[in-house]
Amino acid sequence: MTHRLTALRPTLVRSANLHAVLTLSTLVLGSCARLHASSGTAEASAFAAVVRRALSEGGPLLVDPRPLRADGDITFVTAATRADSSAEFLARRETLRSMGVVEGDAAIPPRCVGYEFPSADPEARSGCPLTPRRVLAVGIPRAGDVLTDSLPTTFRHPRWSIRAVIAEMDRGGFAYRSNDYVLEESGGRWTVLKKGVVLIQE
Repeated sequence: MTHRLTALRPTLVRSANLHAVLTLSTLVLGSCARLHASSGTAEASAFAAVVRRALSEGGPLLVDPRPLRADGDITFVTAATRADSSAEFLARRETLRSMGVVEGDAAIPPRCVGYEFPSADPEARSGCPLTPRRVLAVGIPRAGDVLTDSLPTTFRHPRWSIRAVIAEMDRGGFAYRSNDYVLEESGGRWTVLKKGVVLIQE
């Protein structure tokens, strides 16, 4: 009987380790699924937190409800950099409506080059808007704190990063300003912890 118990002990240890791994994996996947739920509720809450922070930084600002892809390399807005997600788009439109924020298009119109782009062609800026405008486009959240290169260490208050791009345009051209926002969730409420300027492109 003693030999039989000794033989079984390693199996019990391995089972316990497997259970711990599976539990950890479930928590990670559950955290991801909670943010990217099809209802868009959690994602819309994180989106609203970034919009509030951007509005607090001053200046008139329109907001594009179409989400950008969860990609840290995005520095401008085109059809290719936008995410194909009707659920998140609709949730964001509703969020902006409830916040009283006016929608805008963060994509640069045709025939409008950057402020610093040298061009003798009179048509090069013929498509630029006559009225100055600034439009914010916000990406889909991605796990981790990209400003410190750390991954979420707790599942109760996970940290997420969002790439946001502001398009500034007028009759003289355009510029894109890319920022990363790091957020933390607690009790269903998302808070922007910090912001990092990534790139200014003119």
